[in-house]
Amino acid sequence: MTLGLQFGAPGVYFEPVRPIAEPQAVHLDETGFVGIAARGPINKPVKITGWSDFVRWYGGLPRRDRGEQPTLLAHAVQAYFAQGGRTAWIVRVGSTDSKCATAGFAAEGRESLRLEAANEGSWGNQLSITLRFTISAEFVVDDAWTEANATRFAKTVAECTRATVVSPDTNIVMVDVRSPMTAADVARAAAARGLLVSVWTSTRIRVVTHLDVTPAQVDEAATILREVLERG
Repeated sequence: MTLGLQFGAPGVYFEPVRPIAEPQAVHLDETGFVGIAARGPINKPVKITGWSDFVRWYGGLPRRDRGEQPTLLAHAVQAYFAQGGRTAWIVRVGSTDSKCATAGFAAEGRESLRLEAANEGSWGNQLSITLRFTISAEFVVDDAWTEANATRFAKTVAECTRATVVSPDTNIVMVDVRSPMTAADVARAAAARGLLVSVWTSTRIRVVTHLDVTPAQVDEAATILREVLERG
């Protein structure tokens, strides 16, 4: 018995015509690249859809002024997209021992800050970091506290007969130095003992008491300045 056949007249039969599958177009606008790049994930495929993606991920064409070695990967990818390529898979090859560049910052009384480059390679050593600080709205200056410290400081320094202290009405203390010393002489001698004062004029120095200065620190600073003035 023959299945799928319909017999007609003797010796004549019909067989259904099966459609011939049409050839399907093969995409030639998607490919993969493996090579060396200045930066980017190591040994991990990344899908990109344009040259700008490659620049963002892998740094673009090698630049000798940045110490990057010439490679063919970037040139090949650039040419691929220039000729109509739409999608590329990039694998940056590198040693599994490669390390990411790091930088650390520490501030007194604060948790240290550690930064790490996004991926491995010496490119991270060329990164620059700028730290900015913003004072929050909750920051309040206690004028009474700072002015009290300024008055405390002025009282101790005024015990010295070789200087005249201007009575403070803020957290700023002005001290007039008597000859033969100059304001610059006093500033240098005070700095040598860890006390920083500003030279206001040739015969006047300026001292500021800040909010974070304790009374004990004020007394210590005033004593240092008084001793510097007395020694001449």
